[in-house]
Amino acid sequence: MFVSCWITALLAFAGGTQTIHVDPVHGVDVAGHGSLANPVRTLTFALAQIQPGNAADLRLLPGTYSEASGEVFPLTLVPDTTITSSSPLRAVIEKQALATSTVFDVPSGSTRARFADVVIDTFDRCIRATVESEDTLDLDVERCELTGSRGIAVNVVDGAAFVNVVDSRLGAGQFGLSVDATGIALVDVVVDRCSVTSGMRGVELTAGGPAAFLTSLARNTAFDRCSAQGIRVVANGGGQVANTVESCVFYRNGLPSQPPKLGAITEALSTGGFAQHVVTNCAFLENGADLPWFNPAHWTVQACMSPSGALCAIPTNVCADPLFVDALHGDFHLAPGSPAIDGGVFSATTPSSDVDGDPRPGHPSLSGLPVPDIGLDEAYDLALHVDPRPSALGSPLTLRLRGPSNALAALLISGAENGASFGQGLRLALPLALDPLLVGVVPASPAGIGIVEVSTLVPTIPALWDVTLFEQAAFATGSAIELGYGVVEHRFR
Repeated sequence: MFVSCWITALLAFAGGTQTIHVDPVHGVDVAGHGSLANPVRTLTFALAQIQPGNAADLRLLPGTYSEASGEVFPLTLVPDTTITSSSPLRAVIEKQALATSTVFDVPSGSTRARFADVVIDTFDRCIRATVESEDTLDLDVERCELTGSRGIAVNVVDGAAFVNVVDSRLGAGQFGLSVDATGIALVDVVVDRCSVTSGMRGVELTAGGPAAFLTSLARNTAFDRCSAQGIRVVANGGGQVANTVESCVFYRNGLPSQPPKLGAITEALSTGGFAQHVVTNCAFLENGADLPWFNPAHWTVQACMSPSGALCAIPTNVCADPLFVDALHGDFHLAPGSPAIDGGVFSATTPSSDVDGDPRPGHPSLSGLPVPDIGLDEAYDLALHVDPRPSALGSPLTLRLRGPSNALAALLISGAENGASFGQGLRLALPLALDPLLVGVVPASPAGIGIVEVSTLVPTIPALWDVTLFEQAAFATGSAIELGYGVVEHRFR
């Protein structure tokens, strides 16, 4: 007993990391549990087991974490917390009650909070973070899907925060992401390869007070049908905001019937507040207004595209419809023949890849020089896009293949998870058709990596293939059924 207590005290003093596995279906909230073989049931219990001074590494097994499974909201994190799904399936954290309450509370004094591969669904805020008293917080949200009144709300008072939101979907009733810096505050925000849809504002950035400084970089991100603004910058009381927007898409932001202060990117400055905007390689379509507060004194806009409006009056922009594949349904890839192809310029913030991870630039322009495309997509003659990771067994994995007429394409799918491989090397030919087609079920095969290769002619311009592999491929590991979609590679010829 003495040795056990001594070890616990030493870990707390050394600031170690406690890894706890959580399973809302098969877990049991008993002290001593938390291994993969014996997980606990709730995040509420897991957080209570973290010793003072230790970091929390919570690995969530598939399922729904809610009041019905025993969760008590809000879930207050320890100063250094990582929450991630521990299998190919994303865990779902769902606050079912309509009462106002945050799902995850990152309290003052926290140094790091990381969320990866989880779905958070609530009536109120998904993640709320508070920074004060000269604290510094790193907040990372990666490959997540957040749905609530506010996706992420960060309030910094006399402190510093570094907020990174990557490869995520923010769908909110009010704000996808709101950041408020007051007092002596330094905040850096990056939103990269995301989809932001909001009933009001996609991203709101506020700096209030003479010592509040906020920098923001949004790139490879779609701001889709935010009813008020895609991005709203507020600076007052001497606060300063440096807002950089690179290779993004703004579609139907700001209701046309509303006052002109609503639109894709807006600002509200008062009592000495200052904002500097740099907008490059962005595509705008059907917004109430694109840049309603444009002022050349503190706006730098170049290589952007819109079919009409004030942007067309700026000589460095392109006045045209970007010709997305299907903007109405959120597909902002560039259709063949889009004027956005090779329409961009290089800047200090031009990303090296696009929203799908494809290299940027992808091909020489008509001038023979490699230049990026306008918008979040770098167009290729043949392109493969993969829908987000499924969050339930039996969910389909949709592969979308697009290319010009009569292009021959071969698709290779193979993969392994946790050292086990799947598949038996099926080779299937697709008929010439545009309708989604069930290719087949990859059978389980623990010996060797499985391959599914599909060859076909892509029929028309523009062509859009939906090839669905139903996720019933499982590892032969007894009762443990895991998805086996593995790694998707490109092999076009």
